[in-house]
Amino acid sequence: MEGRTPFRIYDPGGVEAMTWNSLQQNNASYQQLLAENSVLKERMKGLQSLGNLLEESQTEALRLRQKVEELVRDSEDLRSSPSLLLAETSSPQTPTGPPASTGPLASTVPPDNQDLCQVPAQADPQTGGIHTPGKAEQKPPGSETSSEFEIVNMEEKMERSEGERELAGEDGDVSGYLNRLGSSLSVFAEETNRKQLLAHLSRMAVDFSRLTAKVQRNESKTSVLQTLCEQLRSENEDLRRKLDNDIQHQSRVVERIQQENEQLRRASGERALTGQRRLTAPTVGAEGQQSPEVPEQAGGRKELEILEKKAQALEQQRRELLEVNKQWDQQFRTMKQQYEQKIVELRQRLSVSQRSLSGQEADRDVRQRDFDKQLLLAKTRISSGESEVKELKQKNKCLQDQLMSLTKQREYQEREIQRLNKALENVLTAQTPLFVAGETGVGAQRQELLTQLEVLKHQVKIFQEDFQRERSDRERMNEEKEVLKLQLEQLQSQNGLLNTQDPAERRSSEPSARAPTPFCPGYPVPATHRSPRCTGATTGRSTTHPRPWDSGPCPTT
Repeated sequence: MEGRTPFRIYDPGGVEAMTWNSLQQNNASYQQLLAENSVLKERMKGLQSLGNLLEESQTEALRLRQKVEELVRDSEDLRSSPSLLLAETSSPQTPTGPPASTGPLASTVPPDNQDLCQVPAQADPQTGGIHTPGKAEQKPPGSETSSEFEIVNMEEKMERSEGERELAGEDGDVSGYLNRLGSSLSVFAEETNRKQLLAHLSRMAVDFSRLTAKVQRNESKTSVLQTLCEQLRSENEDLRRKLDNDIQHQSRVVERIQQENEQLRRASGERALTGQRRLTAPTVGAEGQQSPEVPEQAGGRKELEILEKKAQALEQQRRELLEVNKQWDQQFRTMKQQYEQKIVELRQRLSVSQRSLSGQEADRDVRQRDFDKQLLLAKTRISSGESEVKELKQKNKCLQDQLMSLTKQREYQEREIQRLNKALENVLTAQTPLFVAGETGVGAQRQELLTQLEVLKHQVKIFQEDFQRERSDRERMNEEKEVLKLQLEQLQSQNGLLNTQDPAERRSSEPSARAPTPFCPGYPVPATHRSPRCTGATTGRSTTHPRPWDSGPCPTT
């Protein structure tokens, strides 16, 4: 039917005039064809709006593909973070950088999923789809004739390149965070100076918080991607249903137009045959009647030519519509295949990203446990340092109390020596009159005085030795006091640094199990060096005088 030529009427020299009813029928059919033509034009406008909707869906698919590439890049960087941490902890001086990627989807994925991830991100500028370098580009058959459906989005390419540069910057930030976190962990494990622990802990906390924020952003992007995939799938299904309905309706309209054209051709053929039969049949008096019917036949012939031209124009329009419908069908099928392929690829990428996210969550849990262990170790070190500070404070206090008791003992011994010297002088002054009075009754008294004198001399010697010993002990105590003061200053400075730590972490840290034992060294005076008066010897004097150093043991807090 499409290959037929327009129907022509053979006119051997004259045609009988068409009746008024046939002309009215032709005019009615012509008006009906014009109305159907206007309806078809309106439907063509609807198809153009549908093409605009398809273009918008293509742009949305491109944007969705960019988001998928972003998530894949983030998953690659987060997956390569454990190897970076191991390399930095084993050799902290070796500079490590982010892994080089050969394509937007090149990553360290399992061998089972290598064929799914080896799909480079190259947008087809004509159809907005994705094609691989390993496969030949499939151009739609109607792309040569329907150039109005070709889409070249240079602005989208520029935006995609800018987004890729921003993603590369974000990936560099993530790798930098991971490098700093690994170096902080290695330095913290090898650090022996307690002053640097707080700075390392603060840096590790900041890096870890940034890393967790980045992982949360990746999770939010994944959820947004899932919702966008669902929306795109629903929109594609709606558009597919609309296109199917329009194509079915258009096919019905085309069939009806073809049937009407066939009916018109048959009617025109029948009229031509009847005219020829009337011309060939000999009739009497036809020559007399032919002259007045010539103008009517000429008018009917003109109208018939006009109708033939209109029928040819309608046939040409019908052919154009059929060609456009074919092009639309081809375009729709190619776009349908492309969108189905895109949906399959997006689902595959989504499954890969979900698996990578699950692996990243497991790695993050392991790193969190290691970080908690490091924090517990630091807290135990801090608690042990605080207990040592308390012990040194108690030791310093005990030494100060002992020093005070020794100073009191020295003062008491000096007063005792002065008193004994005075008593000795009194005894020596009282001894001379006794020898002058007589030697007869004073033998026993003299002997007693001599013994007392010897005892006093021994006491003076013992007191001198005690005084020298106390002086040496006092000097030694002063030296120890200076050393303890220096240690106390160092511990106070360390305690000040530790007090700047977060109070919540200090409250959560468990106290040390062992209790600090107060250090209170005693310096007792040996019993062999004490005077008879101190030891309770019967030297003729009372031993009831109290001594400050015999009041009891050193007080402890």
